[in-house]
Amino acid sequence: MILLRRYSDILSLRRNFEVCTGLTEHLENEWAELFDETEEEGDDHDTFFSQQHTHVAILEKGDTDLRPVGLLGNLCEQWLEFVEMLRPEGARAFYRIGILADNEYFVLLYAAQNTLDPETESWLAYQAQS
Repeated sequence: MILLRRYSDILSLRRNFEVCTGLTEHLENEWAELFDETEEEGDDHDTFFSQQHTHVAILEKGDTDLRPVGLLGNLCEQWLEFVEMLRPEGARAFYRIGILADNEYFVLLYAAQNTLDPETESWLAYQAQS
């Protein structure tokens, strides 16, 4: 699991993680929107810390433990707010998964299509169509 806590984490994806090709531009735009909506005095774009407001992570092959983002159980055991498929031009497709963990914070997960176990992939595909 790749945790995205600061804007610099997204920038490092561009350099270090080929699996995220095409996703980084979306993440940069989403980060800017999150910053604009939750900005507090003294925050700036580069030092803004997302975990005060939401947990953002990219699931990698074999990830089943969601405790790093504050959730118990696996993905299929979560109550999802939404699942959608992102299809960046010229890149692999990603699931964008939103979970309202409680009234205090939101979890936003991304998973490249065909990187999770077959049961989870099937479940996410169904959820994305609903």
